[in-house]
Amino acid sequence: MLTHQAKVIVNPMASGGVTRIKWMHIKRLLDKAGLKYDHQFTEGAGHATELAMDAVGQGYEQVIAVGGDGTIHEVVNGLIDTSGKSKAVLGIISTGTGNDFARSIGTLGTYRKTVGRLSMSAEKEIDVGIVEYKNGKGNQTQRIFVNMAGVGFDAAVLRATKKRFRVVSHIPYWISGIYTYAKYKATRMTIDIDGKIEKKKAMGIIVNNGYSFAGGMRMAPGADMADGLLDTVVLGDIKPLQFIKGLSMVYKGTLGAHPKVDTYKARSVAIDSQTPLYLQADGELLGQAPAIFRVLPRALRIAVYSES
Repeated sequence: MLTHQAKVIVNPMASGGVTRIKWMHIKRLLDKAGLKYDHQFTEGAGHATELAMDAVGQGYEQVIAVGGDGTIHEVVNGLIDTSGKSKAVLGIISTGTGNDFARSIGTLGTYRKTVGRLSMSAEKEIDVGIVEYKNGKGNQTQRIFVNMAGVGFDAAVLRATKKRFRVVSHIPYWISGIYTYAKYKATRMTIDIDGKIEKKKAMGIIVNNGYSFAGGMRMAPGADMADGLLDTVVLGDIKPLQFIKGLSMVYKGTLGAHPKVDTYKARSVAIDSQTPLYLQADGELLGQAPAIFRVLPRALRIAVYSES
């Protein structure tokens, strides 16, 4: 049982600002559960990472993220230090739109259920990924990701969704996906998977730590977040009818059987292309390829609980 004091980091803008409304109820539930905690609201992009780093520096042993995948992404980037190990246990209260990480680790549920179970949770170590890439200024940098990251088509869809919709959810993502596909062209890429290099024309590459993607798509149904490997999906040059077929397959978890899709389990994946390719991680747009993805085995400690 986690009985120590926790730092709760709340993103009031998660799910289009709905989390701000939910927070007072969440706070009452936390108090009722007897969890000892302090809380703080984020004030903008990157602030959750700063708050998580401060919490670790102040000696908090548990940091709870209230929000969606983007909030968790930022918090984890403040918890894992340069040695590649988490300095605090991550707790999650899901109030986002997609909540793919919570779905992947099996803790997705309404905050009413989650809060009560969180105070009785146990710890588990899981893998995370780290990606090296060029940021908007052209400088080489790196970022931790917990659930998935991608280069090419999926990042282009995310970019189109965020430009057109306030809340990134299932329907806007579908609309943007069809809109983006209509004008998107497969790009010749150089793909290095654990040292094996291949040059091929591809729509994009998605590197998965968890199985859930874009609000419930089963992009990597066999992903194990503690196996020391990243489940990598290479989307080839997919034609219109094949694209429609792929949409149904990804929800069934059978995309790996698509004739234009290749899957791998890898410790490292490097991607390069002469054509600029957008990069995203955990639903956050980062920069552009070239990019190198690596796994950090059992780097993150998370709070887990049963459904009972």
